[in-house]
Amino acid sequence: MLSRPLRVAAMSAVALCSALSTFAAAPPAAPATKAPIPVLAWNCARPATAKVGDSITLGTDKFSGSGSDASLQTFIFQPSLVEYINKANCRADWAEGPDGQSAISFGSKDADPVNNSVMQCGTGAGVLKTGTKLTLQATFKLTHAMSFGGGNPAFELDSNLIATPVSKTPWESAFALSIRGRGIGGKDSRVPYFRITDIFPDSTERYFAAYTPEMPEELALDKWYTVIVTWDGEQEGDFNYTNGDTTETQRVHMWINGKEYHVQRTGHPNASPNLYTVEGPIYVGGNRMYSNAPIDLAGFAIYNTVLTDEQLKPLLA
Repeated sequence: MLSRPLRVAAMSAVALCSALSTFAAAPPAAPATKAPIPVLAWNCARPATAKVGDSITLGTDKFSGSGSDASLQTFIFQPSLVEYINKANCRADWAEGPDGQSAISFGSKDADPVNNSVMQCGTGAGVLKTGTKLTLQATFKLTHAMSFGGGNPAFELDSNLIATPVSKTPWESAFALSIRGRGIGGKDSRVPYFRITDIFPDSTERYFAAYTPEMPEELALDKWYTVIVTWDGEQEGDFNYTNGDTTETQRVHMWINGKEYHVQRTGHPNASPNLYTVEGPIYVGGNRMYSNAPIDLAGFAIYNTVLTDEQLKPLLA
């Protein structure tokens, strides 16, 4: 019979061999899937010489983003194009973002969103091509009500978070991540939505489609949100015609603060263009008209692909 020390040594050797055998049999861990480089992104990093509350000089101060398209990475803040406003009221200030991050406050001195400044990305060289796939991300908070207009009595209009024009007319967007206003009689809810415009070649005809999340509550004022939307124009979707509504579950997916919401489509089912080529700059925070958003922005990103579930995980955390 083995002595106690020898028995312990033998048992330890058996345990070690078993562990090594188990380790050898285990498959290697899959490498983490990295997200592709965005076409354009910015985390609203504040310069070392600036502090919260400092103003950005509209039309003059320039900032640099990151991404695969260098021609879109020069940012400049522009005043509204609405003719009757006092452009001296337009402003953009450095602000405090979530968890101590830096942010930009898009606003106006008289709290009228029509007077808000808008961030212009690039000069409009027409280089962004999305193909049929897209991922958008924006971290923001609504600071007050959006613009009113459209009739008598006036009602709250929609605002753009990120928009790419299909022409040099700033209010026509090829795609846009927007915030829906409360509408006529205040019956609608302030929720983010994704909009697509399809223009047929050699034609002025346009098809529109909007994808809205089925949220139980509207966006609250002064609360930070991260919205991510993916669009895959190659998917035909799962249509459900009920009471005149069309539900599409595959082409567009949307997450708000890490939670995915089912989206409902309104508009034309064929609004799914094969290729976009930007003919104007990308606008963040509005369209320099009546769709200017009263927001603080803590960052955004645009990808010309649909991020996979693994690639989305760090963004949804």
